[in-house]
Amino acid sequence: MKTPLKLTLAAAALSLLGASAALAHGPGPVVKRPNLMKLDANGDGVITREEVAAARAKRFAKRDANGDGVITAAEIDAAIMKRLEKRKTRLRYRLLARLDADGDGTVTRDEFVNKRNRLFARLDLNGDGKITRQEVKRVRAKFRRRMKRRMMMRQWRKRHQMGNPAPYGPPR
Repeated sequence: MKTPLKLTLAAAALSLLGASAALAHGPGPVVKRPNLMKLDANGDGVITREEVAAARAKRFAKRDANGDGVITAAEIDAAIMKRLEKRKTRLRYRLLARLDADGDGTVTRDEFVNKRNRLFARLDLNGDGKITRQEVKRVRAKFRRRMKRRMMMRQWRKRHQMGNPAPYGPPR
């Protein structure tokens, strides 16, 4: 298979997975990376146009709830609402697990107000129960340094993946 055809198939597969993932996940960022080899239906290590078309037809059939050959706005809304309902349930349980100190399935005012605040603990550098301007400035400076380092690492990885790494390795 020639390289331009491989690139075209990869781009088509990415757009197929991106569009279907956006519909499946509803609003918000999609965290999962698509596994393009799932499109390789016969497992021969090559994705053909027919396999891409079959995957698209399968995704279409899944979205076409009433099977009339048309995806309506109502069907799209239903798919989005189904996904949002799942997210809402997960978020509810995560919040309850974090806030419900006694594990009774409810969050009382005392549990909510007296919850150990991680942000306060991070800002109160000397542990005296007070946050001063100096502590806030130090935490901000530390955060900026960390973000700058992350950005530099991303840039270095990007250059490295493109075959043009920095001559002295990743930034420190």
